[in-house]
Amino acid sequence: MAVLDYDGKRSFVGRVLAEREYNGYHDSDFYALVYSDETDSVYEVEFATTRGGCGAAFGTYVDATDETLDKAEAVFKRDALDRLRLNDIESAKTVEKGKTVTVTRKYRSRKLGRTLNPGDTGTVVWYGRGFGQTYAEKYGRTPPMRAGVKFEGETETLFLDSYDVEVVGWEDLLKSEETLREEADRAGRNRRRELETRYAKRYAEGRAKNERAATALEALFAFLRGDSKAVAA
Repeated sequence: MAVLDYDGKRSFVGRVLAEREYNGYHDSDFYALVYSDETDSVYEVEFATTRGGCGAAFGTYVDATDETLDKAEAVFKRDALDRLRLNDIESAKTVEKGKTVTVTRKYRSRKLGRTLNPGDTGTVVWYGRGFGQTYAEKYGRTPPMRAGVKFEGETETLFLDSYDVEVVGWEDLLKSEETLREEADRAGRNRRRELETRYAKRYAEGRAKNERAATALEALFAFLRGDSKAVAA
């Protein structure tokens, strides 16, 4: 890096995208956001901490190249697409007002005067936190959400715990793959734009440091080879 190890060894050169500090109750930890060519992924590495000695050579500086930013943007888009797909499925399966649901088990309803079976469908006309559930709240338990469902052929609304019903035809509520990809591409571009806006100056400084370090290292190798002309240059 840009990330300097205890012995002064440099790693992730040209691939440090950002850095941050986490302040805990007693100590602080320091992280660098890096791109890895080996795994084609973006992740954080801890490069320093106040929990123990790190050595004078330990540290980092951001120095991502344009090529690294291109690769990182592709990772951001890929990860965003995976996340959006999961969120879309979860959203489609979430019980909400207006959705069609069915019971997940046999349910004997005195109010309706009959037994509901899986496959019996109805429309959610109300959704929210139930009433009279202070016992659960008193002992630190979160009471389940309740769904008011009007089943087909019935005039009465039946109120059930949300985990006793499931959405029917949730697959039809999913966004198209094209829409998800457009959202993922936009998220990836925005993430890159955020990094470039925040670190533009420091990226340039980090790249300059790498160039000076490479020049100095080449001069050292030339000296060891006995190439006096290269050292002088």
